[in-house]
Order: sequence, then structure tokens, then C-alpha cells
Amino acid sequence: MRAAARIAAVVAAAAVALAALLILIEIVAAALGSGHVFLPYEEWYRFARTHDWQSDEVRLIAIPMVVVGIALLVIGLAPWRPSLVKVYDNDAAEIHVRRRSIARSLERALQHLDGVDRCAVNVASSRVKVRVTTNRRLPGDLRPLTQSAVSDHLSGMGLPVPSDVRVRVVAPKASS
Repeated sequence: MRAAARIAAVVAAAAVALAALLILIEIVAAALGSGHVFLPYEEWYRFARTHDWQSDEVRLIAIPMVVVGIALLVIGLAPWRPSLVKVYDNDAAEIHVRRRSIARSLERALQHLDGVDRCAVNVASSRVKVRVTTNRRLPGDLRPLTQSAVSDHLSGMGLPVPSDVRVRVVAPKASS
């Protein structure tokens, strides 16, 4: 959701900047005594004077604007997962670590396990999800080996080991 919010913010900022530039050009053109350059504001004014809020044309303009506004509000107000995980809490200090840093560290540690071709790690405050892709036809003991490697790596870094460590092993499909 964070990427969608960033993209929406860039698009909205570009639209506002473009609108400001066009209005600035229109103001300068009006000050120099010429007519409109880009924005046909005389036609817009006539349209606004001849149509009321009940007309179909106004509704066809207003409905997409409302839908875009609601979509931007949903994207902007959607709850995001915190990027930090609390790893130590004491009366004197509170320490947070980035979830992505922990995940990358675990991915690098798990890449060195025998039989691991690729892995993806997702870290939450109370859970670690690991997806391991193996090149073995029979993954065998790769799941418990991965779980113990995750626990050992986290405790070796001095981080609390969550009680919920989920490992999913994906083996290649057998060719027929």
C-alpha cells in the first residue's frame, strides 16, 4: 500500500504543479492584454452559468472527480504496517529495528543452507514467514533446518525469537 500511496502522491503533486503553471501562464497572458492561452475560462464560465447542479453534464464531470477523491483518501488513510519492530523494551531504553533489515539478514543467512535455491522472508513483530525454494526433488528435512536457522540467527543477533516461525518449502515440480 505504501508504493500505491507514493505513486498517487507523485501523480497528485504533478497535477497540482501543472495546474499552477497553467494558471500562472493565464494570469500573465491576461495582464499583457491577450486572451486565454491554454484554459478556455470564458467557455467554462458560460457553461457554469447555463447549467445547474441537476444537469447530466455536471454529474458526468462530478462523479469521476468524487471517485478519484475517495480513492485518494482511501490510499492516504489506509493503515500501513509499521516499518520498525520493537526488539528491546526497558525502563531506560526502547530499541527498534527495521523489519526489512531483519528480513534481508535472514535471507542472506538462509541462502547458505544446503538445498536452498532462493528464499523470501517477511518479518512482523510476532511472526516470521519464510518461503524457501529448493532445487532438491525431495526437500526432506529442509523445513526444520530452516526453522532452526531462523531461530539461531535471530538469537545470534540478540533479537527476540518470535514464537510463530512459519516456513514454506517449495520444491520443483516433477517432470513426466
